[in-house]
Amino acid sequence: MRQLIAVRLVVAVGLTLAVGLGIGAWVAVRSLEQQVIGEVQGGGIRLSDTVKRSLRYAMLHDDREGVKTTVRTLAGGQDVTGLRIFNKDGVVQFASDPAVTGSRVPTTDDACKGCHGNGAPVASMDPAQRTFIYRDAQGRRLFTLIEPLYNEPDCSSAPCHVHPADQKILGVMDLTLSLAPFDVELEKFRAASLASALVLTILIALVIFGFVHRFVTRRIRVLLKGMASVSGGNLDQPIRTSGDDEFAHVAQEFNSMTRSLSEARGHLLHSEKLAVVGRLAAGVAHEINNPLTGLMLISSNMLDSSDPSDPRRADLETISREAQRCREIVKGLLDFSRQTMPQRIPARIEGVIGKVLQVVRTQASKSGIQILEVGGDLPEIEMDAAQIQQVFLNLLVNAMDAMPDGGEITITRRLVDDGNAVEIDVADAGTGMPSDELHRIFEPFYTTKEGKGTGLGLSISWGIAEGHGGKLSARSQPGSGSTFTLRLPVKAAVQGSAAGT
Repeated sequence: MRQLIAVRLVVAVGLTLAVGLGIGAWVAVRSLEQQVIGEVQGGGIRLSDTVKRSLRYAMLHDDREGVKTTVRTLAGGQDVTGLRIFNKDGVVQFASDPAVTGSRVPTTDDACKGCHGNGAPVASMDPAQRTFIYRDAQGRRLFTLIEPLYNEPDCSSAPCHVHPADQKILGVMDLTLSLAPFDVELEKFRAASLASALVLTILIALVIFGFVHRFVTRRIRVLLKGMASVSGGNLDQPIRTSGDDEFAHVAQEFNSMTRSLSEARGHLLHSEKLAVVGRLAAGVAHEINNPLTGLMLISSNMLDSSDPSDPRRADLETISREAQRCREIVKGLLDFSRQTMPQRIPARIEGVIGKVLQVVRTQASKSGIQILEVGGDLPEIEMDAAQIQQVFLNLLVNAMDAMPDGGEITITRRLVDDGNAVEIDVADAGTGMPSDELHRIFEPFYTTKEGKGTGLGLSISWGIAEGHGGKLSARSQPGSGSTFTLRLPVKAAVQGSAAGT
């Protein structure tokens, strides 16, 4: 099964977005968590300072019941899960949980690892080092703050109990806060971030899929449909596209290619047709040439020996004239079948056209036809001058036949394709041709002249143009005349030498 480009692109972009947004969400959650921990730490320090101030009076007066009551009251807060006061030997003196009062807590306890695990005295630690987070047996996250109880002057000089003045720390206070409310909020934020990332990924993927489907996939299908049509032999169905993007340029180039293929196929079919007709024409011409020669000889002899008053003389003249016409047709058939490779030599197209004009100008003047030449000098090209002269002779004769009431014939010369080819237009002001006739004018034996011509002139001219690596084309509109264009290549080496003359 073919994998669509849109699906591949959506999957690739979706995965990239999912990974990128996931990383962004994770960073945001971690940043928020650090911020929350910082707020908890600051709040714990402030709460610890409040607890110490609340217990100071009762501890100075050795009011143990007052200390117990204060500890239990302060530990009854929503987020406070434990409050313990240790002496210097690690024995719990006061606690929010009466069950642990009087017990000795080992240094391996989770609440003690933060300080004793570092091996440094509590008094030498800054507040940030005396706070740590751990999980209890139920997996809940807890925040613990260890606050040292210093031996103040009021303590060492109190009448109730005397501590040596050189004893810096009397004990420590352990304050534990639950992080459960913050974890709930963090979990909500994490879920919202992941959901937002997922929704954003899906939306962007859908937008990309729609964009690719609208502007890529559909246009690729149009191209594929056109290619399938061409592969099926239909070269006349262009790809229709709009815009000025890459797909439009591909479609334009593809249409240009199919037009070239169509022209090449037409030329190939026409060449094959000419070859078949040429072989047939050669056979027919040779078969009828000998009896036709005898017929012309006998009719000529009979005409020469007949008396001018002989009533049969008019019939003999008709026989001789029609036999001569048949001979011209046979000659055209032989010329058509004997098309040879051109013998090319450097020559100027102006000289070839000039020789043809010398032949037809007198007849053109008698018919009221004026022949004009337009365009500057062209470089020399390699050509068979005699064959090209025959092409222009055919074109000019056809142009004069198309204007029985006189008119103007224009011969236009120009250099095209950056100097790599020349084009010569022969345009008449005749009646023109409809499209159905225009498509057949290069077919052998096809003629638009009623009772005149053999229909081989343009076929022979077309073959000569092809033999020179060029092209003979025509365009016409009824009532607007016809224009025949002969295109011939110019070799670069010859062009360079000509350009310097």
